[in-house]
Amino acid sequence: MEGIKQTLDGLGVKKELSIIDMTDDDFEWLRWLDNLFNKNHVVLSKKEQKLFQRTKIANLELLFSFEKVRDGEYRVGNAFEDKDEFRLPLVADSSVTMPIYSCLPVEAFVSLDNIPYEDMVKSYERIQKPLPDALTAANFDVLHMLEAYDKTNSTRLFSAIKEIADWLYSHESFPSEIAYLNRMQIVKRERVLTDSEIDELLDFADEMTDKQMKLGTLILADEHKQAKRIFNRLNANEQKYFMSYPIAKFFHTS
Repeated sequence: MEGIKQTLDGLGVKKELSIIDMTDDDFEWLRWLDNLFNKNHVVLSKKEQKLFQRTKIANLELLFSFEKVRDGEYRVGNAFEDKDEFRLPLVADSSVTMPIYSCLPVEAFVSLDNIPYEDMVKSYERIQKPLPDALTAANFDVLHMLEAYDKTNSTRLFSAIKEIADWLYSHESFPSEIAYLNRMQIVKRERVLTDSEIDELLDFADEMTDKQMKLGTLILADEHKQAKRIFNRLNANEQKYFMSYPIAKFFHTS
């Protein structure tokens, strides 16, 4: 079992493996992983393999990358180590370099156990130097991660959210009003806002011309009557879009 623990540690898994829940297939998977990651990482397969594949082992779920070496041969790695950034095809011959985190659905932040949360900011920093849009990608990741946190209450996930939000707040090129609202909704998940913080939010709302930004600010300040009036002025698509944001968790619609 020591070799298996070392393999899981190498994959960045912090969650304890539940031995009691393991099946014969799970043990076989772990032996395969232990052998694979302590040798050449190469597997043979006549079947075409997807670039990313998720695997469940007992109570763990892991994401691996499969890089084609030649026909029928693939190099298997930890997706977040080998492919922490990659080129995402768009249209025609264009593509964009993105952090792998920005391509994960919300539920992946809920279920995957080998996401290296502590390294996320470093990944954005590497990409941000040649690609300023990495700031926007990081912001969307914060929103996805907040949605995942509201389902899990994971302290490790929450720590990563705060670190990324602080990093965005420190960048002058990123819209300060978005960074501010993200920080405040993070704080509101930790504790009750102080009177001075609420006053600051209300002053901020007075300055906002964007309806959805003003709406989010009023919700954080618990000014739900005013918020409802603004919400009712939005069209159906705008309302649906706003309610998809994690800040809507605090909206008292009734």
